[in-house]
Amino acid sequence: METRITKLLGCKYPMIQGGMAWIAESTLASAVSNAGAVGLIAGGSAPIDYLRDQIRTCKEKTKNPFGVNIMLMSPNADDLAQLVIDEKVPIVTTGAGNPGKYMEAWKNVGIKVIPVVPSVALAKRMERAGADAVIAEGMEGGGHIGELTTMPLVPQVQQRRRLVAHQHVRFEHEHRAQREQLLLAAGELVRGVVGVPGEPVLGQHL
Repeated sequence: METRITKLLGCKYPMIQGGMAWIAESTLASAVSNAGAVGLIAGGSAPIDYLRDQIRTCKEKTKNPFGVNIMLMSPNADDLAQLVIDEKVPIVTTGAGNPGKYMEAWKNVGIKVIPVVPSVALAKRMERAGADAVIAEGMEGGGHIGELTTMPLVPQVQQRRRLVAHQHVRFEHEHRAQREQLLLAAGELVRGVVGVPGEPVLGQHL
């Protein structure tokens, strides 16, 4: 399946795993990337040494593209912004803020930058700052961002033709939502997971 986003990120499927704090670590990210989507390691507020180890472990487990999600409200955001440069992480997604002050440094080393945006206004700013794409996330994406829900937000952001609009979906249970996202012309799906106790199955069933 080839889309603008698969060509941009070098993945097989137009899907990005959600950057869920303390859940999205190297095991999950590498399994998702090995399955053909883009796995993410969540930065959250985790210690830098831990995140460095997670990035290096992910590199050992997959040769496919993966990324790191940086929560800009985190007290260690500056250190993590430098860490992804030092560790040559190919893709960075950001949330909870405006990553503008890091964009030039990231772009200078070839990192693909995909910020989460809760509004058209921030999408426009990210376009001017040089973002490769955006994740249009409504207020239901964790209940902590923006004033619009995702469904009306995506087509508004999609009108910014130079950006690839993404739709962010978490805790999904039905295929119906995927069809709705494609009808909205979102270029990519960003998905979280529902945790279920049991044996690891990522390598077999993704």
